[in-house]
Amino acid sequence: MSHSCADLQAALQAWLVNNELDLDTTFYTGEQWRRRGEDVLTGAELILVTEGNLSIILNYYYDDPMVGELDELCASFGYWFELGHTWSVGFYREA
Repeated sequence: MSHSCADLQAALQAWLVNNELDLDTTFYTGEQWRRRGEDVLTGAELILVTEGNLSIILNYYYDDPMVGELDELCASFGYWFELGHTWSVGFYREA
């Protein structure tokens, strides 16, 4: 079963709330992101901007179990993620 980007965003939002990581977070579609003129993550379908604890975990504690949970959540929707800036995460559909 193929999941949409909107499905992934809804699941990510729920995961962020459940883990109290939703402070200072905003989602952008790939189109919205490119319109901003950003120079990273330009091929991503979904971008999460965060200045909260998720940013700290992804940048300084990559071996934290929360990163594994995020990876598994994304994979269950057929996506993977990468960091852009220290405050942005791009989500890509697996090939």
